[in-house]
Amino acid sequence: MNPQTRRPAEPCWRRLCGAAGPGRPGRRDRARRPAFTLLELLITLVIVALLIVAVLRVLQQTQAQTLLMQGDLARRGGLESCLDLLEQDLAEAAANFVQLSLENVPLQADRQSARLIIASRPGGPQAAPAKRVEWVTAPRLEQEDLVLFRRVALLDQPPTPYVPVCENLYSFEVRQPSELLIEVTARMFRSDRRDPKDTWVATRTFCTQRFRL
Repeated sequence: MNPQTRRPAEPCWRRLCGAAGPGRPGRRDRARRPAFTLLELLITLVIVALLIVAVLRVLQQTQAQTLLMQGDLARRGGLESCLDLLEQDLAEAAANFVQLSLENVPLQADRQSARLIIASRPGGPQAAPAKRVEWVTAPRLEQEDLVLFRRVALLDQPPTPYVPVCENLYSFEVRQPSELLIEVTARMFRSDRRDPKDTWVATRTFCTQRFRL
């Protein structure tokens, strides 16, 4: 290569000052590029804050719905357990000459309170009851619901105290359409708001003849 045609070296002051050749930006050109303004940053922060608030609201609503469903399932399970225990009392008494006593007390137009007495007589219809089980509902005025109680009395023994077995009831009704059939209808509040329109219904039909078989 001919040393006379060699490109002269770039001066040091040009490199230090940031000047560059054609097509290549220098330091001054890069420093002059537009950046984010304060207004743009504020708008971005506001948008991010709104998104965070929206996400938090969705999470809170989901958590509230989950708690409501869990409480609903717990109440349903408690009432179903009570009805299972009532079925056991009827089955035990039906095998020993059952004697039933029903009483429904209307509280409102669509609200009932019931009392059911189940007496079993192993010695026959004329014998003294060996076991007496009482199911009764009583209103709890301060919370506007009904509480279902159960009490057991054995022969020659003092009766046990009434034991609450289910609460948050709106209505509890026991009917006997025939000599062998017993229908139990319970309405329970779905939440602690005690809204009569926000209830669900559980119905059981028991056949004493089936228990004897």
